[in-house]
Amino acid sequence: MTINIPGEEPVGYTWRAENWAADRIIEGLEQAPIELPTFYGGEPVGVLMKHIAELNGIDYDNPYSYDSDDFPKPIYADQLSCSDQEWTELAPSHTFEFLPREDGVAHCMHCGIEELPRERSNP
Repeated sequence: MTINIPGEEPVGYTWRAENWAADRIIEGLEQAPIELPTFYGGEPVGVLMKHIAELNGIDYDNPYSYDSDDFPKPIYADQLSCSDQEWTELAPSHTFEFLPREDGVAHCMHCGIEELPRERSNP
């Protein structure tokens, strides 16, 4: 996990064994036993999360100092891989390649996900 980078806005958070898009994490926290500010809105999610962390005694600037079951840990754009597509549209696309196998299945070079062979037309 990367130490939080001042000025860089997280694209998501890891919390309680799930990845959350940044624009949905506050919604999740509203259902948790975490102290929230009485009023919030209009500020970047990263700024708000830092404030919420301070209210709850969490050192947000050092994600090694707390567990993601207790408080969400930020995920930055450079940490995303194509396997993150299920929870954020900001994840990079799969890069498929066909390996020399009889079944013709393509594999993503990054995450290993398989794609069924496509019909190929002969010119």
